[in-house]
Amino acid sequence: MPLKMSSEITSQQATEDPYALRIFFQGKFCGVVLPGEHLVGALSNDGFHILFVVDNLSYQELLTISMFDRSWKRVDTADVRGPMNLGNFEDLAVVSESKASFKFLEDIPWTLEVYSKPRFRLPIFSDGLGVSRTWGWTRLFRIRRPSGRLAFFHILNKK
Repeated sequence: MPLKMSSEITSQQATEDPYALRIFFQGKFCGVVLPGEHLVGALSNDGFHILFVVDNLSYQELLTISMFDRSWKRVDTADVRGPMNLGNFEDLAVVSESKASFKFLEDIPWTLEVYSKPRFRLPIFSDGLGVSRTWGWTRLFRIRRPSGRLAFFHILNKK
């Protein structure tokens, strides 16, 4: 099944933590509480769900991308951040059956590619500059930007 935008996924601020979100699917709480301030986008693919959550940290913006299976177990996650950057998440769009694009960190374009099965990855530097993950040897999605520049250098070059 191709990747698609999902309007069936919503969030509410968690009562137990003001810096967390309770996630709802088709209006029902699915048992997931994520750290962050705003659910800014959601995608679905063959029963899997990909959520984009931003968190306004001091002196940087953090975007967490989390992938959940049909039972709402988190199966993959990655963070996108840039020190001293203000991040506006914009223009989430599906561009093919397995890819989506979005802008984050001073209008830097990013591409998310979803895999049908886990793929090997090196635990360090496998997604490029500005992307961090927990230690592991596989991933179910990859995040890229057109070049390997740090977001900071992208801003300097815009001036």
